[in-house]
Amino acid sequence: MPIRPELRPLYPPHWRALSHRVRFERAGGRCQRCGRPHGALLRCLPDGRWFDPAARTWRDGRGRPARWPDLEAAIGLRTTRVILAAAHLDHDPANNRLRNLKGLCQRCHLIHDRPHHLAQRHITYRLRNALGDLFLGVYRRGPQPDSAGPPRQPRLITAPPQPQAGGRPRTPDRPAGRRTRIIGRDTREPCQFEDDLIGSLEEYRISWQKHRLLLARTGREQSLIQRGAARQPGRKEGASSRA
Repeated sequence: MPIRPELRPLYPPHWRALSHRVRFERAGGRCQRCGRPHGALLRCLPDGRWFDPAARTWRDGRGRPARWPDLEAAIGLRTTRVILAAAHLDHDPANNRLRNLKGLCQRCHLIHDRPHHLAQRHITYRLRNALGDLFLGVYRRGPQPDSAGPPRQPRLITAPPQPQAGGRPRTPDRPAGRRTRIIGRDTREPCQFEDDLIGSLEEYRISWQKHRLLLARTGREQSLIQRGAARQPGRKEGASSRA
C-alpha cells in the first residue's frame, strides 16, 4: 500500500529491503492471514472466499478449505490481483521491528487497520463540524424550542457581482439568483449541511477568482486605452511641425 507523504519520515531508509524480507523471505510470498499468493489474479467473493488455482478448491478468509459457492453467491464473483504489503501490527509506522511486521494482502490489511480508519473518520467529521461552527455558530441538531428565542434566519452566501463590458460590477436584480445558495442549520442532517457548506465555499472561491481575473483584464484594457490617448496628441504636434 502507498505511504502517506506526512508519514514517510517515520519509515527507515532501508524500508524497501525490510518490507521485501517480511513479505517474501519470511511469509514466502503469501498473505500470512488468508494465504493468497502475491501477484496472482484470483476469483473472490464478497464474504472473503477465494479460489485457489493450485489446489483447485475454495478457501475462506483464513486460508482454510471452504464450501463451493452456489448460484446466488456466484453473482458477486469478481477478479482481484493480490498485492502484499508489510503491515504494522500496532499501527505505529515508527515501530519497524520484525515481530511488529506481518505480510498481508490488501483485504486483510484493510481489515486489520479498520479500527484505526474508523478513528480517523471520526476525527475528520469532527473537523468538518468545527468548520461549520466557525462560520455559522454553534452546531445544533433538529428544530429549536420556542423558549430559546425566535428562529434564526437562514444565511445567504452569494457569488460576487460579475463586471460588465464597461468594467463596472453588475449588481444582481434579486437576492436569490442562480449562484445563490441558502444554508440553514435547524432542520438539516449533519452530512447534508456539511456538503452544502463545503460546496458553497468552493463555489464562492471559484466565482471570486473569476471576478478577479475579469477585473485584471478590464484594468489592462483601460491602461492600454489611456496610453494610446496619451500618445496621440504628441503625434499630431509632430505632424503639424513637419508641415
